[in-house]
Amino acid sequence: FASCAGAAQAADAGAELQQLFDDHWEWTLREAPTFASHLGDLRYNDKWPDASLPAIERRHREDRAFLDRALKIDAAQLTPADRLNRELFLYKLEREIEEFRFGGYLMPMNQMGGIQDENSTADALTFTELKHFDDWLSRLQGLPTYIEQTIGLMRDGMRRGVLPPKHVMRRSLDQVRKQFVDDAEKSL
Repeated sequence: FASCAGAAQAADAGAELQQLFDDHWEWTLREAPTFASHLGDLRYNDKWPDASLPAIERRHREDRAFLDRALKIDAAQLTPADRLNRELFLYKLEREIEEFRFGGYLMPMNQMGGIQDENSTADALTFTELKHFDDWLSRLQGLPTYIEQTIGLMRDGMRRGVLPPKHVMRRSLDQVRKQFVDDAEKSL
């Protein structure tokens, strides 16, 4: 009976861990709608990420809640594969939580990406149904808010002295300049 009980506990712990992973994945897609779009998940195609400071702080609290859930799962009750997956998940969350205090979120753009190259989101989308176009129009209507939130983060970063290196921003400026065209047909 002991081996049956151990197998049942491992199954329960494994199911709990899988539910945590599923919940975190759904949360990630909801909180990063352009990421979801790039993956082909169309549920959030009408949204940009919420880049407001309150939303960033809320996500940080939610990261801590996911970490707490993961820590409550008894690793001894997991299969070796699940134990490894739990450890990797913990490692990722712990790093993200630790990094928060350094204010990297106050530097929302760099030469690798940011709002200045969100035009790539359109490249990842398919426009085969009317809903796809409606979603894109809704997303475009939300773009001014997303831009203002991004500018707000950068201004807060300037006040706090959290700034990206100058040479990184020079590359970003070139990306921004490509957005300004006289002919809309030439716009990315």
